[in-house]
Amino acid sequence: MKLSILNVLTIFLLISCTPAMAYDAVFVFSKRQSQEEAAAQVKAVLQYLTRQQAGYEALFIDGSKLKTLGAYKNPEKSAYNSPKARLKINGKAVKSLMDFANATSTVWLDKNDEDYGSLNIPQALRLAAGNRKDNDAVDIILIGSPLYLTSSDYNFSMKEGRIPSDGHLNVSRAVSPYGTADQPDLLQHMRVHFLVPEKFIHKESRYRFYLERFWTLYVEKLGGTLISFTHDWPSIIYALENNTAPKSHAYELDPTPKLEMIYFMSGARHSSIFDRKLDTIYQRGADITNARKVMIGIKWDCMCDIDLYARPFKGAPILSFYNSKTPQGRHYKEHVISDKAELAFEIITFDVPVDLTKLEILINYFGGQTRTPVKGEIRLAVNSEVYAREFYIEGKKGYSSEGILESFESRKAANRYIRLFDPVEIVTKPDEWF
Repeated sequence: MKLSILNVLTIFLLISCTPAMAYDAVFVFSKRQSQEEAAAQVKAVLQYLTRQQAGYEALFIDGSKLKTLGAYKNPEKSAYNSPKARLKINGKAVKSLMDFANATSTVWLDKNDEDYGSLNIPQALRLAAGNRKDNDAVDIILIGSPLYLTSSDYNFSMKEGRIPSDGHLNVSRAVSPYGTADQPDLLQHMRVHFLVPEKFIHKESRYRFYLERFWTLYVEKLGGTLISFTHDWPSIIYALENNTAPKSHAYELDPTPKLEMIYFMSGARHSSIFDRKLDTIYQRGADITNARKVMIGIKWDCMCDIDLYARPFKGAPILSFYNSKTPQGRHYKEHVISDKAELAFEIITFDVPVDLTKLEILINYFGGQTRTPVKGEIRLAVNSEVYAREFYIEGKKGYSSEGILESFESRKAANRYIRLFDPVEIVTKPDEWF
């Protein structure tokens, strides 16, 4: 999963070809929205700018096409202190903004659509940073969706409720579009504000928490600060005019090397497998060979990294954090609201009927260290019933992913950091330790 050299060069040229100026603010707009909403955003931004002090400068960026739309400046002369005079002397930039609003798509009218208001966020921030002068302090206002929906590589897209793991922040842009390691000071002295569609403020709380957490850490890894993540324009204005300090947080960056795109389970679609009542009536016959609504979940008792793997039959793609979506199902993480990425349960769901006699399930102690063997619980939901078994892993230190494929092919654990499960035993026999 690497970016092409062409993509990296394109971003570099976008940044390097525009002359740097001393802007106070950079406003980034989305082209994927209704003309009505784009026009309202432009009007609100221009009203804000005409109220600022003489000498205040701003840059406008098309965050979809990644190009500048014009520059605005309040003249120093008192003759231009009125909003009307300031708009007139900035006529070229104002016209460019209005033309942009009028050219936005007329078909993106469903505000619940995932693509509505989308921005190329990493590239837009780099473009904004490349247009400032001498590391001056600048406010960047991203007006649009906080989802980066790259069309060039689905493996990096935030579509369908996916959020990048912290591993993406620990690498360079050559490895992930969310990489920061090659430009740790890119956003130094820059303050970032997200003005997001209202739906993201009312999203299921775990998803919204981790969405804001990810962008906070991303901006900080590039040397900047995330000031706002809100749908409320007046609060953005207040933060801009009063140089509001960033909100304190206790987010801790996970040093993991894993490049995951983590699915977040929606409470509207799934009730937690760990909150459901366990069943004591066990499965038999056709319910085993043609099981429906199959879901697997694991949780464990240490601040360490345990991974769940499964496939419905030999030869099928293996579902895991490496491969979170296949024709048969999906791999999720069900998060507890916490700054620590480790507080998450691994979940795999199947969208097709499964023969439990052919279903293969494996867990692996990937990273971390414990004083005692890891204890945990595996749950298996079948035909709306839920069954559980406790398990332990003998190893006391993570062993990466070595031996996973070997274990699947041989149906035997390659080392003491891997456990395999017989799903038929889980749904047909009383609770026992694995």
